[in-house]
Amino acid sequence: YAAAVAEKEEVETALAHDFRLLRDGDGEASHDTSKLLSLSAKLSLDESLLTALPSVLAKKATERGSFDAMVVAQLEEGLMNKVAKLKEIVITGAPAAAARDAAVEEAQRAIDAAKDSQQAAADELNAANDSQQKRAAEDEAVKVAIGAQGPAVKAAAELKMEKEEQ
Repeated sequence: YAAAVAEKEEVETALAHDFRLLRDGDGEASHDTSKLLSLSAKLSLDESLLTALPSVLAKKATERGSFDAMVVAQLEEGLMNKVAKLKEIVITGAPAAAARDAAVEEAQRAIDAAKDSQQAAADELNAANDSQQKRAAEDEAVKVAIGAQGPAVKAAAELKMEKEEQ
């Protein structure tokens, strides 16, 4: 669609400016014809017209004969037909292009939401890992504290046994 829009603008510009200057002439035969020649190759013109076109465009408007005038008229018709075809493509393609643009925007929003969700999950995982490490350190501290109380508990148990025996 975008290529059709760009090509339509290019052909319209060539038709309105470059072609008009060469067709109507201003007494100069030195205008740049490269744009028109490159566009004419895309116009499905008769091979003999394409062959004659460079020499016709090189002539001043006042020096062209009837065959030259016919070649210029065929070029103009080809350019106008190309513009009409491209206009149709642009007009019929606009709704589809808008739908594709909307789909792209929706997909981008979905991607952004998924990235946000993934980031939130990663943050939660990091918090859970930190909490697990903290709990493991606390568990180890409790085990050390219990281990340190072992001899005191054993001594108290022995003292109890002695007292009970008496």
